[in-house]
Amino acid sequence: MPKVHLTPSFVRSAACPLDQAKITFFDEVHTGLMLEVRPTGRKTFYQRYIDPRGNERQLKIGPADVITVEQARRKGRQIKADAILGPDPRDKRQEIRSSTTFASFIRDRYLPHVREYKRSWKTDETLLRLHIVPVIGHLYLDEVNEEHVAELIKIVRKKGYAITSANRVLVICRYAFNLALKWKLPGLTTNPTAPLPLGPKSHMERYLSAEETRRLLESIHEDENQVAAKAILLLLLTGARRNEVTQARWDLSVPGQYSPIVPFESSPGAAAAGLPG
Repeated sequence: MPKVHLTPSFVRSAACPLDQAKITFFDEVHTGLMLEVRPTGRKTFYQRYIDPRGNERQLKIGPADVITVEQARRKGRQIKADAILGPDPRDKRQEIRSSTTFASFIRDRYLPHVREYKRSWKTDETLLRLHIVPVIGHLYLDEVNEEHVAELIKIVRKKGYAITSANRVLVICRYAFNLALKWKLPGLTTNPTAPLPLGPKSHMERYLSAEETRRLLESIHEDENQVAAKAILLLLLTGARRNEVTQARWDLSVPGQYSPIVPFESSPGAAAAGLPG
């Protein structure tokens, strides 16, 4: 393996004998930098270095018709520095190549996993298919950042969906990346959704129409479980909270009240109706 002073002119003129598979020239200026020349005329820069375990390794820098000698030397110095400071540049490159896209992760890992235990997995699948994967699915897991997710939420809101729907999209993304981190998928070190807060919940009040009230009163009158039905009627008439009615007690200190103190929730009718205390 000849050792030469690699220059642009030498790189251009370097050739490999036809009876050899390749010929390698080592640079006299930068230790470990090498130019590999094939009989086909293809020329490639490599850098040799010693990894933290003391093994000699070799990492491809790139084609000589694209990268100059000086660029190859700078990259070679970086590779050697990374090998000393860590992580091993070859391992890092292998990790990057082993990374998967967000769409592949959802298809191959996330959905098969949540189908086994999550009741709302069909909702996840719909939101992922219609809104999330079309926007960030082409990105590798370690490429997705906070800005990508924020833009995704903005797109969902621009389509006219409510804050609750946008929050659901963010929650699914957050859970997906948490699983990827838990499973230690290559290249992923942080959850890009972590800095993003959920949008404020919107509270909406709606009152029953006269027709809806009439149908509700009919249902209360006809219901077999009159204990629960009367509790609903009391809620309707007083506007009290559920627990205020279901936890109500007779107060014997008030004249005229002679009924015993019996917790509403302990009655068979309340238990059958599933009304909590």
